[in-house]
Amino acid sequence: MKLNSNKIGIIILILSIFSNICIYAQNESNLASKHEVLDSLSLKSVIDSVFKNNPIINQLSENINGSQAKIDLAKTSYLPNVDGVANYSHMDPNPEINVPNLGSFQLAPNNIMDAHIAVNQLIYDFGKTKTNVSLQKTNKEISEITVDQAKQKISLAASIYYYTLIFLQEAEKIKAEQLEILKKHLAYVEKKQETGSATRYEIISTKVKISAIENQLTEIQSNKDLQIIRLNIMMGKPGYLFSVKNEIQNNFEIVPVDSLYNTAFINRDEMNIAKKKETLAQWNIEAVKAQNRPMLGFTGTTGFKNGYLPQIESLKPNYFLGLGFRIPIFDANRTKINVKIQNSNLQSTKFETENTGRTIMNEVSESYSNLLVSEKKVEQYQLQTEQAQEAYQLAETSFQLGTITNLDLLDASSTLSESKLLLLKSKIDQQLNVIKLNLSIGKRVY
Repeated sequence: MKLNSNKIGIIILILSIFSNICIYAQNESNLASKHEVLDSLSLKSVIDSVFKNNPIINQLSENINGSQAKIDLAKTSYLPNVDGVANYSHMDPNPEINVPNLGSFQLAPNNIMDAHIAVNQLIYDFGKTKTNVSLQKTNKEISEITVDQAKQKISLAASIYYYTLIFLQEAEKIKAEQLEILKKHLAYVEKKQETGSATRYEIISTKVKISAIENQLTEIQSNKDLQIIRLNIMMGKPGYLFSVKNEIQNNFEIVPVDSLYNTAFINRDEMNIAKKKETLAQWNIEAVKAQNRPMLGFTGTTGFKNGYLPQIESLKPNYFLGLGFRIPIFDANRTKINVKIQNSNLQSTKFETENTGRTIMNEVSESYSNLLVSEKKVEQYQLQTEQAQEAYQLAETSFQLGTITNLDLLDASSTLSESKLLLLKSKIDQQLNVIKLNLSIGKRVY
């Protein structure tokens, strides 16, 4: 009876193991099929997708269309206003005149009719329309630069997500490699335990390290999924599965920081906007002055009208031509006061430009310093990784000779893994600092 019970237990155990193997294989197959369809995206393709679907970019781009419409509206002053007019009225009694021996004559018809086309054309307004057009063009230029400025900021955000995702992808590989090494060591010490040359402590310690690495790997995978979700939101593609290409270049030539200041003053959108605001303030001054300038205009009408003697009921063709000249004499000093207000705005804008320049210098200096530090860290971690690699190889040899324990070998393996992660992170930081420095001097990321 006891024998049968043992056989049944063995059979149940075999079936359980076989079932777990099938389930695991199925899950691995599903995971593989899931990753087989992943697209590998470059930074450029990510940024292009972000621009295409970003509502802020679309909103600011639409502002450019509004600015162009305002330019077209200002230019309409150069064109004539043409109106078609038709009037009808009935009047009774009408004025009459009595002529002795001839009787009375009606001076106006009872039914008054008038149909004509009226044309009003501005001939010259002494620069008023031209100033308004120039003002609106400056507004459009500011809108265009604002779009570029927004693209720079969004490009930076997308780049941070992108390179963070590169770090997590590579970190996942490093941790998976470390986990594989630990599992091989576990199998090795378990065999040694069978011969009595390994202790239970070594096995448990190895399993603890395996568990810790598995937890780290799970956390890395979770963070990777979170970065993908964030990039999906920016690209407007919810649920899109993708990976990113390992584009770590760090191709930036270190030049004196003073030359970077000059480049930034020329290229930075913030500085260009500040200068355009100065131009806009100057045009506002001219626009205020133009309000008090003379205007010369033309008026003309042609059509049909009744009421002409002696046949007052008959419609007759007629026309009217005229010139009008308006000269402002006194406007209660409103123009003079408004000019003072706009001059004050201009001075305020100049101070804003100066402050923008100082802010840009601070950003360039900070980005330049961070890049230099990150380059030194890359060199240090590169050396540390090489040393850790050599130490691990020596530890493997020593372990095979029995001069160190399995735990010493695992410590060397962990040190190598952590060095690789630190080197990877330093390269990612260096790449991001290159991007930030490029942004600080106005170089386009997209």
